[in-house]
Order: sequence, then C-alpha cells, then structure tokens
Amino acid sequence: MEVSKSDNFFEDLVSKYILELENLYLQKIEQSDNKKYASVYYRSSIFERNPKIPKESIFFNFLSRIFLHHYRLNSLSALDETFSKLPDIKFRTEVEIALLEEMYEEETNESFHFLSDRIGNEQYLMSLEYHELTDLLAFFLAIKSLLEKYPISEEIEPFSLDAPISEMEKGALNRKHEYSVTFSDKQQALALYFLMEHIGITPRADVNMTDVARFLHLLSNQPITVLDNSAKYGILKKLFNGKSDKAYLKDLETILPYFQKLQLDKAQRMIQEEIKEIKVNLK
Repeated sequence: MEVSKSDNFFEDLVSKYILELENLYLQKIEQSDNKKYASVYYRSSIFERNPKIPKESIFFNFLSRIFLHHYRLNSLSALDETFSKLPDIKFRTEVEIALLEEMYEEETNESFHFLSDRIGNEQYLMSLEYHELTDLLAFFLAIKSLLEKYPISEEIEPFSLDAPISEMEKGALNRKHEYSVTFSDKQQALALYFLMEHIGITPRADVNMTDVARFLHLLSNQPITVLDNSAKYGILKKLFNGKSDKAYLKDLETILPYFQKLQLDKAQRMIQEEIKEIKVNLK
C-alpha cells in the first residue's frame, strides 16, 4: 500500500510539524516573565496535551502503538506496515467499543450520552482517509520528538514560583479535543429545524412534531422508548421558548458556522435574523 508522495514525504512532514511546534513553544517562553514556569506549562499545553492528538481514543491508541513499533524497526516502511494492519486495528477497536456498551448498558442517561460521544469520536477517527491518518501520525511523531528534546526540568523546586500549578494541568488534561466537539440536545434540535426550513418544510405546520422527534433520534443515534417522554420531543415542543435570552443566542451562534460552511443560504439568513433580533432585544 503506497501512501507517501516520495521517500522523504513523511519525514519532511514530521520535520515541518517539529519546526512549527518548537517555534511556538520557544516564542511563548520568550514572551513570559517567568521562563522556568512557562517552559513547564507550555511543554504540557503545546506538546504533551496538544488537542490535535486524541489521547483517550481506543483506535488511536492501537494505531500509534503499532506505528511506533514499526517506526523503531524500520522508519521507511512504518506507514505501510501500520496501514496493512488497519483492518485488524479497527476490529480490535470495535471489540473494545462493544465491551464499553455492555459496561454502560444499565447506566444513567448521562453515562449513555458520554458513551454515545465516545463511540462517535471512535467512528470519526476510523473513517479518516490514509492521508489524514498519515498527517495525524506525523504530528504525533513530532510531539514525541519534542517531548524527548525538552524533558521536564529537575531544577524546579516543588511549591516554588516556578512549579506548575496542578489545577492548570488538570484543566489542560480535561480540555476538549478537536475531534471531540459535543453539541447540546437543543443545538441539535435547532439545527434540524433550520435545515427543514431550508428545504421548505415547517415543523408543526407541515409535519407532525412527533415525526420530527423520531427523525432527531435517528440522527443523534439515541434510542426511542416512549416518545412522549423523550427529552428530544420535549425540547422540540419548547424550542423557541425564551427566544430573547443569552442561552438561545449562544445556541444560534454555535450552529451558524456549520450552515455557512455548507452554503445553506436560506437557513443561514434565518439564523442571522434571529441573532440580530435577540441582540436588539438584549440591549
């Protein structure tokens, strides 16, 4: 399986990421008053906990470990060797997901939503094309190289002004990953509403709201028990209550870019008009 444009393509990509990340790291330290503290903090936020690396992913954990194994044996053939095992990596990921589903089978709704997000993240990663996985592995290798080049300083005394702040480290650890964007039920409902309006269907006027709720369950991969008691049906019935509040404004501003990127002009105009009206009312 040929994945590189030239013999040096992958190494050039790794070098490019190393240069970009290292320059950013050194620039941030140079701009800081306490350079010892900054070196530890930015090592963590730029290298160790970089949001582009999906550290908590089952799939990427398998993929990166197998890649590192082959890279240490033969760097030139590492990508081909890794991608030849991609079907097995995906199968092992699916097995782990199935075990997670069994574990959370009788848990609360909150746990179910967490699991749904986790599975969605894994499915997204497994759907990446070879060139996207190549880019991600190059970024991962660049991060590994820089962590080795800039080890944690042993000169920093605990509890000194130079020592890292544990709360900051915890915040960096819990930060959302780029691949792990989560939307609220109301934002999903609003997006479906404006999408239907875009194609000329007005919920409640043209179609029954229970049918809209069923469709929303389909899109969000959540099961239907008794529809009248489902959270999504309740949200749809109250969708435009409190239209003038800041929370509704935030929901609209969250979904707007996705309609803009798809060039859904009618829906985009409707959302922008809603935003404009709310901002006037909030003054």
